[in-house]
Amino acid sequence: MKDASQRNPSRLPEHLDNLCQWTQANERLASEQLIPLLAWNKVSWDSFKDSFPAADAQCLVAVWLLRALSENVDVDRALGDRVQRLQLALLGHLIAADAPLRWCLPEWCEQLDRLCFHWQGWYPTLGRLGERFLARTDDLLGVLESGSPEASLAAMRDFNRRADRELDRAATLARRIRESELGQQSVSNAHREVVTYLNNHLAGCSLPEPVYEFVIGSIQPALQYYLINDERELWSTWTENLSDLIGCLRPVKTEEQWQRFHQNSALFVARLSTAKPPHNCIFEHYHQFVTDVTICVDRLRAGDRPEMIIAPPLFDRRRSSKPLDAQEPRAQDLEPHGFECGDWLAYRTEYEGVLRCQFLLQPPGSHELLFVNREGHRVLTAPVGRILDCLESGEARRMLPVQAYSTALNTAAARLEYVHSELACQRRVAEQLEQQRLARAERLREARERDRKKRKAADRAERVKALQEETQRIKREQAAFERHRAAAEQALAEQRLSSALTEVEALTIGSWAELRLNDVESVKCELVMLLQSTGKYVFHNHLGRPVVTLLREQLAQMLVAGHAVFFQPALGFDNRLERIVQGQRRPGREAGRR
Repeated sequence: MKDASQRNPSRLPEHLDNLCQWTQANERLASEQLIPLLAWNKVSWDSFKDSFPAADAQCLVAVWLLRALSENVDVDRALGDRVQRLQLALLGHLIAADAPLRWCLPEWCEQLDRLCFHWQGWYPTLGRLGERFLARTDDLLGVLESGSPEASLAAMRDFNRRADRELDRAATLARRIRESELGQQSVSNAHREVVTYLNNHLAGCSLPEPVYEFVIGSIQPALQYYLINDERELWSTWTENLSDLIGCLRPVKTEEQWQRFHQNSALFVARLSTAKPPHNCIFEHYHQFVTDVTICVDRLRAGDRPEMIIAPPLFDRRRSSKPLDAQEPRAQDLEPHGFECGDWLAYRTEYEGVLRCQFLLQPPGSHELLFVNREGHRVLTAPVGRILDCLESGEARRMLPVQAYSTALNTAAARLEYVHSELACQRRVAEQLEQQRLARAERLREARERDRKKRKAADRAERVKALQEETQRIKREQAAFERHRAAAEQALAEQRLSSALTEVEALTIGSWAELRLNDVESVKCELVMLLQSTGKYVFHNHLGRPVVTLLREQLAQMLVAGHAVFFQPALGFDNRLERIVQGQRRPGREAGRR
């Protein structure tokens, strides 16, 4: 069954024509008459008809659409005046004669959705590019206010194309930031792994000083290079050579170790001589290293003990250079943050106001989250616990990926469809009642005619008796009429409840709802669980916390009473930042796992 929160806006013209025929109201209102309705607390079909009895329903749908658009557009306060200008400019286009067809054009929906999306990422401290963005916005609003529909569509297309190019450049810059963060982490991990390996296998062993210096100066950087570039075969080769070197040059051996030394030392020296030097090692230095190892092996074979040093343990300089004021992560920093690459966040700061930024990454091994603005610049780096605290206190909030205009159009279409279905039900009930009234009137006329003939032929007593019977019959007919009327009203109520139950049953996991749980305010929440066996619907807020659990019948009653509105926003935009960054994530993760 089709989801009730995703209406088909293409049926708007059909519904508007039906309402015009049923109500005989087709007066076109001017924009000046509709502007005050945008500020009303609530605009319903009844309140609109009370104020404008002869007005066309298209004007009401335009008001519904613009009110829903203002609720769905999440922009900075500095853009509030421009949002109002956009509403007034669109109002003139929406009440035109051919507006219902233009509302549903995919091109209009796409361009207005893209426009609102670009506005949502702007905030006052973006700098020079932000000022250019505002200038282009003012030019666009000027065209929308005075231009034709074709010129307005072309202006929105040009505005979005230039804004998309800015986002492409920002995505490239964000990708470089990500690569830099992951590259630094990869280098740090490789250095730490090599230091750990050398401390486990080399520290405390005896080696000639020139050999030890070559190991630290050439083999250690080469091992780091092999780890960073995932050259595991060369890593294994040189770790094996290093292990054999330490065992071969050990001055103190058991008789069994001395026997293996005399058997394999020549082969080990030959293998070193023919091996390819470590990465980035000068050949002359490697040749000198092989010569030093050969001399030491010859002296050990001759029973002489060459001069050696004990290799000291190595220290991870990167780890030891950690700032002294760095704090250990809190327990809350280890909690899952729930952000995915490209998620938007509105974060309130002390000096820069509200930052509107996107989540880029959490560096491996780090407890900090990195956010960039719509220009691709790093604007926020904070621990996970700090972000969660701000989300809890209201200093920060997630920006939902809602297609503002398409969602507003779906909302207006849903409200119009509800009014259309209710008026259609009322018309059907009225027609049935009229047919029943005519039938009763005809039966009553025929019965009265029969009674008149009987009264003429009957005497006075019979006429009195007939009159009494007539009175009783009229009472019975009146009672039957009242029963029919009550049954018709009950059928209408049951049909409304059935329609509401159908709409509730069509809800799916992930649908959003606005529920009025008290007389003060409404709560926006998401359907996260649907228990078919018990008919319960579990709603959570945007923080993932339970809000309310309602039975199917309770939701239907709230919908009939107007205390619930369901909507399921369409999928978010094809975010270029997420697409480019996700393409870089796989190799970065595989390198981190290795």
